[in-house]
Amino acid sequence: MKIQVIAPHFNIAPKYFSAYFKRVYGIGYSEYINKYRASLIALRISSRQFTIKQVVEEFGFTDESHLSRFFKRYYMISPGAYQKQHIGVPS
Repeated sequence: MKIQVIAPHFNIAPKYFSAYFKRVYGIGYSEYINKYRASLIALRISSRQFTIKQVVEEFGFTDESHLSRFFKRYYMISPGAYQKQHIGVPS
């Protein structure tokens, strides 16, 4: 959810929300959301209930290479390699 959408729910300006979030949590709101998204993607991939293509569609990536670049930023490994490493590992 974008800052411009969430800030009004707290009745504060988006700029203030962003600064407050970073001050309180020590990480920017966007980075927090991206890390959370990456962890959800990792869960989907390791569960083996979803194909990489299904994950691409669910999370709104344009294609598998876009997902791969995003995922590698947080896990330093491709989604396919991550999935192979987690075969048989309970979620």
